[in-house]
Amino acid sequence: MNKAPQLIDRVQRFDTELFLRVNGSTVQLGLGKAARAVSRSGDGYCHIALAVSLSLFEPLFGDLFLMAVVCGFCLWLPVYWILKNTLRRQRPPEALPSFNALIVASDKFSFPSGHTAGAFLLASLCIGLYGAIAMPMLIWACLVGCSRVILGVHFPTDILAGAILGTGFASIGLSIAQSLISSTPL
Repeated sequence: MNKAPQLIDRVQRFDTELFLRVNGSTVQLGLGKAARAVSRSGDGYCHIALAVSLSLFEPLFGDLFLMAVVCGFCLWLPVYWILKNTLRRQRPPEALPSFNALIVASDKFSFPSGHTAGAFLLASLCIGLYGAIAMPMLIWACLVGCSRVILGVHFPTDILAGAILGTGFASIGLSIAQSLISSTPL
């Protein structure tokens, strides 16, 4: 007997229950404005601004950071797109007809969270290069993920998958960037 469908059903039920608990409270309404602002900070513009700023003004790791961001995102984006369009998980408003999100998502499918993956990619690179001083970036990445659930456009496992993907592609991007920089003649 194949246990995989049963496990998937249990995870989906848990995911939905957790999502509804977060969004069924009055906390969602009180956090809506803040969640929108945090979510917007994960749109990608901040990623570019931070990477370019560090490249221009931080002589120790700035260029490596920029290259790692470019490598990480260039590898992550196709994987993200394939996962979204292959798995085709419905977003909460479509999966739960009585639920209304606080925002309209920019695309149709929910899994994985692109905002969360991008935020964790950026935060992981910051921590990898700058250590504990960059821990606020990890807090920011977690807040970006939470904001997507509060806004009603992702289930919690979408966020978990995004965090795992972002962290993984940060590591890959950093490895590639380090090898490119070390092989470049002075």
